[in-house]
Amino acid sequence: MYEIHQARGGAKLKPWPAGKSHGDGFLSFDFFIFYDVSLKMLASHLTRILDVDVIDRTGLTGSYEMVLEPPQEESKDMQEAHARILTALEEQFGLKLKAAKGPVKVYVVDHAEKPEAN
Repeated sequence: MYEIHQARGGAKLKPWPAGKSHGDGFLSFDFFIFYDVSLKMLASHLTRILDVDVIDRTGLTGSYEMVLEPPQEESKDMQEAHARILTALEEQFGLKLKAAKGPVKVYVVDHAEKPEAN
């Protein structure tokens, strides 16, 4: 799992004005646009992008606008796309993902049977 922390120098986030309406955001595997997003919600989105649990540990509250522009060149693979996101989080937004240990959901199937014919 990962935890989101403020990078050295603190977060560089653009606050979302209270009461301002917003359009839909956009989420891709190597760029995103979020309007009126909390850091808890960002962690949820990053969990889907990175396919690993991400938890907010910044201590920041409120809503923000976060725009990670599409790359000039298409990413060659998911690993490159993920590296790009991690770098941008720190450089553009002052946020850093740190590897951490935590609880993981585990499903155990202790018995299975072939279904009967109708």
